[in-house]
Amino acid sequence: MRHVCAAVTAAHERRVIHRDLKPENIFLVDGDPAGGVKVLDFGIAKLVSGTRSMHSTAAGSLVGTLAYMAPELLRGEEPSAACDLWALGLIAHELLTGTHPFAMYAAGLPGADAPVVGGALGAAAQRFFQTALAIEPNRRFATAPDLLAGFSQIVVPSS
Repeated sequence: MRHVCAAVTAAHERRVIHRDLKPENIFLVDGDPAGGVKVLDFGIAKLVSGTRSMHSTAAGSLVGTLAYMAPELLRGEEPSAACDLWALGLIAHELLTGTHPFAMYAAGLPGADAPVVGGALGAAAQRFFQTALAIEPNRRFATAPDLLAGFSQIVVPSS
């Protein structure tokens, strides 16, 4: 997560919103003694200027991978850094549990109420995911370093 958050931070500092962060777009770098990763496939990335994206996507069109799209994108709102942070929250959940937190809910399976994300991982993890996956973007972590700091509180690196 540290390397992925660093890559996302570098993109955001350059006003680039990835818009399609998902495990399939994160690659381990072979032979990197620091255990680095690369974030790939910026094919649908947006360059933002101020609070609006430049060259907006046509109204009513969705681009990206539905399972990792932030709620505001599904509502047709302009992409922002918060969209990438939402996806990072989902990726963090998958790293810790091996499952997408909304898979059963989205599939409409019987008994699939809205999930309590991170609950099985403990109270700290639940608080982390409540922030990382807040429906409203302004309630999420403000930056990738903030998200990483929260993630670091629930994950202790192995020695």
